[in-house]
Amino acid sequence: MPQLSSFTGLGLMIFLATFLICYRYASPQQGLSRSIGLAMFVVVISVSNQQSYSFISVATTALMFPLLFLLLAVVAYIPYSPRPERVLLRLLARYFRSAEFLLLAAKSEKQAPASWRETFHRHELATLPAKLNVWVAQVDPEVLGAESVRQLPALVESLQALTHRLQELLEARGLPQSPLLVTALTADMQAWRRQVIEDFQRLSADPSYRETRIHSRLDNQLAQLEKHIETHLDGADGDSMSVAEQENIYRLLGAYRGTSLALLDFANVAGNVDWTPWHEERFA
Repeated sequence: MPQLSSFTGLGLMIFLATFLICYRYASPQQGLSRSIGLAMFVVVISVSNQQSYSFISVATTALMFPLLFLLLAVVAYIPYSPRPERVLLRLLARYFRSAEFLLLAAKSEKQAPASWRETFHRHELATLPAKLNVWVAQVDPEVLGAESVRQLPALVESLQALTHRLQELLEARGLPQSPLLVTALTADMQAWRRQVIEDFQRLSADPSYRETRIHSRLDNQLAQLEKHIETHLDGADGDSMSVAEQENIYRLLGAYRGTSLALLDFANVAGNVDWTPWHEERFA
């Protein structure tokens, strides 16, 4: 780096840098950026009374700014925003991610001990509605809208009902089933599970998601599943399937239907909430 030992060199550098910064941020709306740029320039060059120039000093000072910007970028996301509406959105996303994981879990409780991940997500499913209920009381009706805030207790209740239905489904999946019937109904069960998981993923990203065709799709899949169960039960002899296995498959079907209805109820309540202010940036 050159040594600026004369007033001519220093003055020319200051003029060019000042001109470029002011030219780049010339509009009145960019006044803050212009001031910051000029301040950074003065700090970086670190002109002393002797008009000397030290590359080490400049490099050290310049390195401070990337670290500062990195720190600002980190604190913009960590820790999370303490605003109640943002906390509620994060808790809802956690809930549906846990529900999705549990539906994707292939092993039942009867086949193998629950993994630590499954135990964690079961705990999330059971405790998150209560945590949501605590934060509901903290939201500001003036910011989010009084009508939307009045819908939140019903939203938490529908989520609690969905938790109970999912727990019943997980319990029913662990019951012994007829291998013949399971093989015949695998495609129908997987189609229903894919649809519910897709809805969980969309609700996790956006609670306002409400697809008008969800109800018809889930009803059609459940009706088809029930029809296939009736067909196989009517065609099965007494030795191929026990009474307990017949009861278990109907219990599983009831758990599927209960989960579908609870999911639709949550989507309907969530559709009555105006979620737009929840995502807006604002100063406290």
